[in-house]
Amino acid sequence: MGVFKYGNSFIRILTKIANLILVSLYWVLSCIPVITIVTSSSALYYTVNKVVNGSGDGVTKAFFMAIKENFKKGVLLFLIAAGSGAILFFDLYFGYMNYTKNVFAMVYFFIGIPLGFIWLSMAVYLPVVFSRFDGTVGVILRLTAYFASRNILSTLLRIVFLGLIVFLVDYYPVLLLVLPGVYTDLFRNGHEKMMNKYLSENGYKEPEKASERDEEAPAELTPLEMDELFKK
Repeated sequence: MGVFKYGNSFIRILTKIANLILVSLYWVLSCIPVITIVTSSSALYYTVNKVVNGSGDGVTKAFFMAIKENFKKGVLLFLIAAGSGAILFFDLYFGYMNYTKNVFAMVYFFIGIPLGFIWLSMAVYLPVVFSRFDGTVGVILRLTAYFASRNILSTLLRIVFLGLIVFLVDYYPVLLLVLPGVYTDLFRNGHEKMMNKYLSENGYKEPEKASERDEEAPAELTPLEMDELFKK
């Protein structure tokens, strides 16, 4: 019957849901070491973008190839993000606990609030940028800051949705097996339009990860070229 044909829209929807559940499961498992969170989140975005909503060799192959390719740099980015986040958290905690007793603590607290928003904004965009751009750690961080600051309201919406997911998972942990993929898919189009527009305006094609391009084809942009692109 027509409803069971592979090309049928109903079957495509079921296939997409199954793939989102599978990639969410892979993300949860690969985040267990903690230091792999950035690498795993980057692989999650790559897989949802290139396989679940495009074409590819399958969710499993795409996800773990992305993990392998980005592992070392992803761990370094996590350590930077975690270290800066820890310092910010303790500053905010100190300010909150002492702002009625000490004017310096009050200043710490009120300065820490916007800095916290900046940190959260970059945390939201870091895996996305890391999954799409080759470059040094410095270039990745600067591009992350650039995209996070392009549309404050859109960034705020992403943070709110992420907070909602954390809230739901806290009450219903089983949702962790699907919501990471759903969240990524929900904002994927917005991320893609933003990055493609940026590259187009600067006269570059999208730089491909090594796993996406032919082995004999040179990289679209070297890290140095990416650095020069950002400076324009």
